[in-house]
Amino acid sequence: MHREGTRMALVRGITDLLRSSDSDLEFGPCFVASFDILGWSELMRSKRRDEVANKIVGALFRIYHARQLVKEGQELVALGGDVEFGRTLTASFFSDSILYSCAAEADEAAWLADRVRLTCIMLLSEGLYTRGAIVLGDLHHEADKTMIGRALIDAHEIERDVAKYLRLVVTDEAKALLASAGERAQTMGPFLRTDADGLSYLDIFAHMSREDLLEEKQRIDGEILRTKRSDATSNPARALNHRAKYGWVRSCIERALSETASAK
Repeated sequence: MHREGTRMALVRGITDLLRSSDSDLEFGPCFVASFDILGWSELMRSKRRDEVANKIVGALFRIYHARQLVKEGQELVALGGDVEFGRTLTASFFSDSILYSCAAEADEAAWLADRVRLTCIMLLSEGLYTRGAIVLGDLHHEADKTMIGRALIDAHEIERDVAKYLRLVVTDEAKALLASAGERAQTMGPFLRTDADGLSYLDIFAHMSREDLLEEKQRIDGEILRTKRSDATSNPARALNHRAKYGWVRSCIERALSETASAK
């Protein structure tokens, strides 16, 4: 009975916290992007010292840059600057996990999508691939501190069970909010593409230059070849899984290259 009473008191305490009028304890509808760097645990365990060091340093550099972009925007808001987008953007970085959130406002969502895309492209330039989800839901998010809410759980489950490929799946609710962004915010798009399975995902290749796309295609071809050579005999299932994921990225790059060529 004592334990149950303690549990109920804790539940009431959390409920009071989430209903608090304190501006530092806001909890409500947010546009949320949650994603991980794929293969991070394998990278940490790898014995290929130079390759590991280069990728870790590259990841740290890119994440630092992403953090700085968010910080600069927050400082402008704090100083009362005339900030068109990003007023409510919050970000957290923990190991290989990255979380962006903002108020459930269309223009803010467009800005967040653009920042997430930029972060993914920066990591891609280091040979690091991302997978996750973009959702709309309740969240309490303090930068690099407390993160709690249904939106975080939904995003994690989509990343784990649905995304499969190296993509950020976008729910229908989040897609609708993005689509309602104003004309000025839409100039940062296009944001989304529909995959062969009917799911929407964030298109990180749309704004890449042809040179960067060709460079990434060469890197992907190397990853596919390496996987064929190193894993095919020792772990066929793992090798085929990696090839499927890299093959998906390769098809996205080839489509983007085709579209840049036809646009000329």
